[in-house]
Amino acid sequence: SLVFLIVREDATVPAALVDGTVDDVLVYPLRALEVLSKLRQFQKAQGLRESLELNAAYLEGNIMI
Repeated sequence: SLVFLIVREDATVPAALVDGTVDDVLVYPLRALEVLSKLRQFQKAQGLRESLELNAAYLEGNIMI
């Protein structure tokens, strides 16, 4: 899963973003287009993870075609 941090517009770069504790930030006040973009990013990451898991299962012989 992805972890997003919500920060105020005047915030400096959060340490949690720099050290990798969170994956990305959203700036408050939230903008609908930015939120939609982050949701799409999450959906793409989920699809990639599912593809990698399916590929790994196939390579291990747990899935037959």
